[in-house]
Amino acid sequence: MLGISSPHSIEGQGGKDVKTPSLGEGCFVNLDPEVIDFWQQLSKQLRLSAKEEFEQLTNHLGHRPRAVEFFRAGHDFTKVNKQHGSWLELVASVEDTSQLQELVEPHSKFFLDAIQK
Repeated sequence: MLGISSPHSIEGQGGKDVKTPSLGEGCFVNLDPEVIDFWQQLSKQLRLSAKEEFEQLTNHLGHRPRAVEFFRAGHDFTKVNKQHGSWLELVASVEDTSQLQELVEPHSKFFLDAIQK
């Protein structure tokens, strides 16, 4: 965290022998819990693709999530739009049915601009 990696993760990447940073006697690091929560959320968002988040939520809910369920679960629609174009295109890529593909091609821009945004 904060640019400090564990020596094990560096060695696993073929890095050189790295010493673990240490603080002087009587020194300590005090991080605000909000900062810790922020970094954990950021780490979670960057770790998985939108498709992987969709699949995990599908497994958790036991059904294909609706857009509102995806949003309420804390997932980012900006990531969805960057990786897939829109919510409809993400669903179509996961479901991979011809009916959904036929719907996506002519209507994806309308869905993104008029409904999703």
